[in-house]
Amino acid sequence: MWKSCFDSLLSILLFSFLCSPDSGQKLDLSDDDSRSRLVMLDGNLYFHAGRQKNISFMAGTDGSIYFGEKNLNLLPELTEFEVVKEEIDKTKGRVHQLIKMADLFKQQIKLKSGDVASLNRKVS
Repeated sequence: MWKSCFDSLLSILLFSFLCSPDSGQKLDLSDDDSRSRLVMLDGNLYFHAGRQKNISFMAGTDGSIYFGEKNLNLLPELTEFEVVKEEIDKTKGRVHQLIKMADLFKQQIKLKSGDVASLNRKVS
């Protein structure tokens, strides 16, 4: 009976020692390791792909994968939207430059037409 109590007490002490939080713990995952790991340390979750391994997340039918508030399944659409938005912004900038150039040409034409009118008066 004492042996089973001693074994139980030893198991409890060993288990509590292994599970006790250690704020000084360090995450040591070697890049040379071929094993992939999922590690939780101080409430943080680390995904570590082993050497030449990938980390993949797959959602089932009609499922989604979120990163914060962002649905990663929509990422390609969001990226395409951003590219289109950037192109529209560039085009707006070009149109603005063209309008400025057109205004400048109008001013130059007015000046030239004034010069032509004054020459016509001198000739007449």
